[in-house]
Amino acid sequence: MRFLLLLAASALCLAQDPLLVKPYLQLGDNPADASRITIVFHTSAPGEFTVTGPGGKPVRAHGHKMGATSIPEHYVYTSELSALEPGAEFPYTVARAGET
Repeated sequence: MRFLLLLAASALCLAQDPLLVKPYLQLGDNPADASRITIVFHTSAPGEFTVTGPGGKPVRAHGHKMGATSIPEHYVYTSELSALEPGAEFPYTVARAGET
């Protein structure tokens, strides 16, 4: 019985969303270029993340560890999408190890 409870608890932990802060958009390093945007998100653990935009080609997300006295250590990832139509909505997905 204890084994089943441990197994269920482990499965629940693995199924939890690794994202602490859902993806959000930033103008990036070049705000004058409206055809580029940076996707930013925060995770509880490091990982191999990609962002896929309108072109369908996955772009590697670059991450770094963040630490502060008021919040737990976590990771911040960024990925830039380019060749976007300025002012238009666009779809994108964030994947970890190939899974969205």
